[in-house]
Amino acid sequence: MHIDKKGDFSPLEAILKYEKGQYLAYAIMTIVFTLSLVR
Repeated sequence: MHIDKKGDFSPLEAILKYEKGQYLAYAIMTIVFTLSLVR
């Protein structure tokens, strides 16, 4: 998976951003699930 549009594009940065997004989505899902259980 090579993206050569930008020369300063760093794969590590993309992975970190992706993982942060995944973590955020997971956290939101967990909160929603917990709230639905508490109800």
